[in-house]
Amino acid sequence: MVTKARELIDITDLEYFVGLERKYFCFETSDDLIRERCEKDFLEASNYSKKKMHEISLTFNKFITFDLEGVIKIRMLIPLEYLREKDGYTYCAIETPEAKEKPFLSKYLNNATLKSIDYNYGRNETTYNDMASVLDEIRKKFPNTLYYGTNIDFTEDFFESFYKKHIEKLVIYLANTHFEEVEVKKYGNSYSILYRDLAAFKNQNPNYNEFDISESIRHIFTKVSLPFEFENLEVDNTRFSETDSLFNYKLSALILEDEVFEDYNISEEGISEDEFDRRFLYMRSVIDFIDDITSIPDEEFTFEMARNMCNYYGVGNKIYERTKALPQMLESTIFLKYFLKHYIALFLFYKNYFIIKKEVEKQKSIL
Repeated sequence: MVTKARELIDITDLEYFVGLERKYFCFETSDDLIRERCEKDFLEASNYSKKKMHEISLTFNKFITFDLEGVIKIRMLIPLEYLREKDGYTYCAIETPEAKEKPFLSKYLNNATLKSIDYNYGRNETTYNDMASVLDEIRKKFPNTLYYGTNIDFTEDFFESFYKKHIEKLVIYLANTHFEEVEVKKYGNSYSILYRDLAAFKNQNPNYNEFDISESIRHIFTKVSLPFEFENLEVDNTRFSETDSLFNYKLSALILEDEVFEDYNISEEGISEDEFDRRFLYMRSVIDFIDDITSIPDEEFTFEMARNMCNYYGVGNKIYERTKALPQMLESTIFLKYFLKHYIALFLFYKNYFIIKKEVEKQKSIL
């Protein structure tokens, strides 16, 4: 492994606006939300043990999911011990980010587990200290692991430039919040860190049972999407190091939109007329909206236009929830325009998708 880490750019603020799924910053938590997350478990344990809730401690499994370059995903499990006071105050026995002493952190880290890439479907768990070994296994799967035009190995870069620097902070923040998972995206020179609450985590993992501590191990994994040529991925100022917020946001949004709309291309080439008509049902309102908002010059877009659009499509409250944590990001009407273009386009697509899918299933049941 290389011994000298480089500085990465934190683009969390920009990733916060990408996608429809509601994700959170670490500070979007509270004592009430932590208590609410743990209340049912403490009540059940109290009834079972015949002890009062403030007399017991419970371990909750939480997760850190690393997304590397969009083709590698590693999910780690962190068992965290929570206590409950007589007044209902619930907390994890861990230091705050500002504290110098770390009496409990080492215990939690030593009990953290991930899976080997070669035994992903077994119970071959390793400790967090073995992340380097797991990355070495991954590296063997690729013919080339250097970024284009550099001597930077992407596995070493993640380990040295992100993992070693941030793993302690991630565990501390996860312990001091009600969130179930922290998701890390590491792309080239940049990274982002966002959180999911229990509801969002269960939406992503429908079979997850938060009350069964022993089955949580099934929800950790190490996955690699092959084949992939890393020599096609450039680490340069154009793609990853640009500091202009609009450029960064447009790039992240376009990558996601390409993934969503790729399978719903309405071009008539290579598909039947029926298939074309079906896809057009998903896409028609999306296309109309994109045409409308794109026709407005950036310099003429106003906050009043944005407000009218949100009201028309019924997304005012959703937009508010996504933007209230970073109002300064939307002081630019140009950024606001591109944010609404991305968000409402995806909103319309998924809305149409579920409505039409439900109607098709209804018609099939009638037949």
